[in-house]
Amino acid sequence: MLLTYRIEDDVIVTNQPSQPAEERTRFVLDGETLALWAPDGTRSAWTRS
Repeated sequence: MLLTYRIEDDVIVTNQPSQPAEERTRFVLDGETLALWAPDGTRSAWTRS
């Protein structure tokens, strides 16, 4: 999969050239934990172990 991305403040902006459309995902990196918010408001979090 070819995926381009960039960071704008607290948002990851992704784009997949095979289906061009930007998707914006808000994120917070706090210590060892990464939290992401989907466009529908759902929050996911991962902690490095």
